[in-house]
Amino acid sequence: MSHRMLPGYATALAMLALAAAGIHCSSDRSEFTPPPPEAGPPAPFTGALEAGVEAGSPKPAEDAECSGETTKVYVVARSPDAIYRFDPTTLTFTRVGVLDCPTSNVFSMAIDRRGKAWVLFNSGKIFRIGLDDLKCHEIVLQNRGEEIGLFGMGFATNDSGAGETLFISTDSKLSKIDPGTLVVTEIGPSLAGRAELTGTGAHELFGFTPYNGVVARLDKDTGKALEIHRTSAVGTGSWAFAQWGGSSGSSPARRRRRRRP
Repeated sequence: MSHRMLPGYATALAMLALAAAGIHCSSDRSEFTPPPPEAGPPAPFTGALEAGVEAGSPKPAEDAECSGETTKVYVVARSPDAIYRFDPTTLTFTRVGVLDCPTSNVFSMAIDRRGKAWVLFNSGKIFRIGLDDLKCHEIVLQNRGEEIGLFGMGFATNDSGAGETLFISTDSKLSKIDPGTLVVTEIGPSLAGRAELTGTGAHELFGFTPYNGVVARLDKDTGKALEIHRTSAVGTGSWAFAQWGGSSGSSPARRRRRRRP
């Protein structure tokens, strides 16, 4: 594990060699709620989706309050494919449950403000999975293109404060996905390789790449690094990257983790 304080922030930078991580609505969180016991058996696959909301479900307001699940840290790991809750205060994991999607070998994960995990598998397929019931709904991206294979990803709130955008990093480029239309739009060159991404409640986007150990705050419109922090977490085989924390003065605190096979 690499452990280093970021200048101006209250919580530490941490890279954990376990699983893909996701958290989205926690910039004002100062303490961690202990996770419940392990959930029951995995839920069945319930079909593919080509829109941002499950069929028959009312669409929440874009600026709706985040669900309770999204204030916790989650990771996804292989053998078996399963989602875990991570407690940053004790560095312990509790398994939520095993995934039962019609594909295997997870690669990356991001959590949206509605309590859904967007999980990318090595097959290139993406499933949106409820953190409460672990039901798998396949996501069909629009305008994906053959050049977008596997990628790191993370949600960030929009600058307007209403809604969020899913950002993805692939082949040293940053792109974005509209959660409502599922349209992929390329933004531009960014961090090396497939960086892993995480957003904050302050509308910021951060990325981490183990190719050079860089953690950077990214411009969501251009992909360029606005600030860079060097770490010793270089050449990591399995790793995690996510934001968690409270606040210190006027600066949002952050804790980050994520995984790459």
